[in-house]
Amino acid sequence: MRGAKLERRQREFERGRAEQLLWVDVSDAFHLVLEQQEEIRVLDTIRQILRDRMGELEAREKIGRSRPSEWVAAQAQLHRVEAEWEISQSRETVAGQLLRFLTGLEAVEI
Repeated sequence: MRGAKLERRQREFERGRAEQLLWVDVSDAFHLVLEQQEEIRVLDTIRQILRDRMGELEAREKIGRSRPSEWVAAQAQLHRVEAEWEISQSRETVAGQLLRFLTGLEAVEI
């Protein structure tokens, strides 16, 4: 009887630990969604700045104040940032799905 009592107590501790781990997983997923949303906002800003810069360089190139290579370099930066943006979008989707799996709730906007 004593062994059965200790076994039941062990299961209670295991359940408590599982609940703690679930809270940790939910917290990690929540913060991952927040982090990806913030990264997307930053990359959006950078994309807009690079687009503006490309427009300025194009205008400067027409009047002879800039070289075509500067515009090409800005375009390469823009493409790199757009690739990072796509990666962040997919990471946010995965993090949102993980959060939805753990909580059963939709992570529309955090």
